[in-house]
Amino acid sequence: MSKTVARLIAGLGRTISAPLNQVRRTSCRATAAQYLIDKIPVQTPHGELSMYCNSRETAMYPPVYMTHEPDTLEWIDKMPVDTVFWDIGANVGIYTMYAGLARHRTLAFEPASSTYFTLMKNLEINGLLDRVDAYCLAFDNQTRLGKLNMAGNISGSSMHAFERDTHSWDEQINIKIAHPTLGFNIDTFISLYDPPLPTHIKLDVDSTEKEILEGAANLLAKGQVQSIWVEVDGVLERERNQGIINALDAMGYIAIHTDGRTRNLEFLPKRT
Repeated sequence: MSKTVARLIAGLGRTISAPLNQVRRTSCRATAAQYLIDKIPVQTPHGELSMYCNSRETAMYPPVYMTHEPDTLEWIDKMPVDTVFWDIGANVGIYTMYAGLARHRTLAFEPASSTYFTLMKNLEINGLLDRVDAYCLAFDNQTRLGKLNMAGNISGSSMHAFERDTHSWDEQINIKIAHPTLGFNIDTFISLYDPPLPTHIKLDVDSTEKEILEGAANLLAKGQVQSIWVEVDGVLERERNQGIINALDAMGYIAIHTDGRTRNLEFLPKRT
């Protein structure tokens, strides 16, 4: 039904603007499309925010903002005031914005260009650019130019993978776009650019979590990172999930929330 209505609206706009010359017609249609993009308000414990909804995927987020991953929101709520939060795989910024509203210094990383555009719009319209920096890049276990393999470059979509052709469920990606992407080893990124170092990391990239962690060995060896929040899919016994757990165990972090009822694991330094 919604697709039919959308086609009718688009058809009406094309008909009304048809008499204009080519430049004005194209400009009119582009401007009308911008006017039709909704900014949906969401109430949070830290205040109201607006979500820029420029695709079917992004329109799905506002109604479930507080209920989709309540454990992730609770984790952010428990962060101390001096937190530096890295959101790796930020998508359109659901948790980036929540941390920003809570006044945490935040760095967000999202490699998909259309989704990154929406992430930046969300930060802009919510006045969060004074405490949140967002970068369009991928993390990996090495620094290289590569391809982000995607089934489609629609804002807010997921299940992409940098330099591999399977996602987190070990299923083949129906690759329609191989998006040229700059990939960084986290340790190299830090040595090159000296960013604020994280005390808390959220890692949710639907594919290469283990490789990203391998590229952060020097950072994690310092013991400054107080908590790592990783999304896992399926049972913990899956080879992929055990690879993440074992990699972090070797770096001095132990998993909690391992009762199998949650899609997220928190890793804490073993000394705690």
